[in-house]
Amino acid sequence: FSSRRRHTRFRNVTGVQTCALPIWMATIWESDRYVLPSITGDHECDICVIGLGGAGLSAVIAAQKNGKQVIGIDSKQIATAAAGRNGGFLLAGLADFYHEAKITTKAKNLYQATIDQIQIMKEQTPESVDLTGSLRIAHSDDEIRDIENHRQSLLSDGFDCDWYDGPEGTGIYIPTDGVFHPVNRANQLAIQAIELGANLFANSRVTRIGDFRILGDHFSVTAEKFIFAVDGNLIDIFPELSEEIYPVRLQMLSTSPCFDLALDKPVYTRWAYDYWQQRKDGRIALGGGRDVGGVAENTSDTAVTTEVQNYLDSLLTSLTSSVKVEHRWAATVSYTHSGLPIVREVRPGMWAVGAYNGTGNVLGPLLAAAVARDEDLTTLL
Repeated sequence: FSSRRRHTRFRNVTGVQTCALPIWMATIWESDRYVLPSITGDHECDICVIGLGGAGLSAVIAAQKNGKQVIGIDSKQIATAAAGRNGGFLLAGLADFYHEAKITTKAKNLYQATIDQIQIMKEQTPESVDLTGSLRIAHSDDEIRDIENHRQSLLSDGFDCDWYDGPEGTGIYIPTDGVFHPVNRANQLAIQAIELGANLFANSRVTRIGDFRILGDHFSVTAEKFIFAVDGNLIDIFPELSEEIYPVRLQMLSTSPCFDLALDKPVYTRWAYDYWQQRKDGRIALGGGRDVGGVAENTSDTAVTTEVQNYLDSLLTSLTSSVKVEHRWAATVSYTHSGLPIVREVRPGMWAVGAYNGTGNVLGPLLAAAVARDEDLTTLL
């Protein structure tokens, strides 16, 4: 994240040069360009967190505030994986819509907990979070009917939800949701964690896991508890989870400032396969089309593809034709066949926290911090 770092560029599908970095990495505040050192030698601590995205850093802060001695480690730098390569949405609940999730899970408790978590995120990093609410917009008559079920289910359990009919289309407005700048927030959390006394390190890859111990090429850490907040890389670390988890590539693009649109709320549509938001500087961040790519998108490869990016181009054209694409990127996240995240002590002392099915911006910090505090999660999952 050094300001001297050059942006990688490539030819996109239309032959125009775009930046391969996500918009979030290209627009990080200069004051928050925080570069961590690597770790060497042998260390001991109470809790060690692996993965310094929003979830991992939230776990670090929670443990440090709970009186624990904490070490945080990342194989690269802060928020360089999915935590810094997402759509910047803050959505309450699980990946399944509320009326679907409440059939098989303790959805009401979890939904309220995620609403509370969004508020916590706003309080922690107010400059990086905007509580705009969100719009779920119908793409078809079938989806309109489903959205009405979604709305009625939320209202029946006492959650705010309004019918919406406006320039974006017809659907519902959920006022408790929001948007954020994921990399700015992660860097602010890192600074807060260090001020609390946590020791954070980057460019430090874990190569072996032992009993209450991890090792890299030039370091080892012994701890009472390890929290692996790595989402997209969970099955690489814990192959025993491979029957439950599979990798998914999510692709996005962002544009030059747009002056003929003024979208003040993020939108997700077409059964949440497509989504976009307009930043305060006018730039549009737009993603989706995972189903267009088909099974080829069930991969840990983070290269963008012609098929999905062409689809995103057409989706962008349906919104506006007055902008140029400046960035194209992809991220690997973990999905589960059940639709529920993984929060589990997989091996003695080794906790896996992830597999948010593409909606980890709120669930990740909520669940990772709860594990760091030794909270009972049986009322939520």
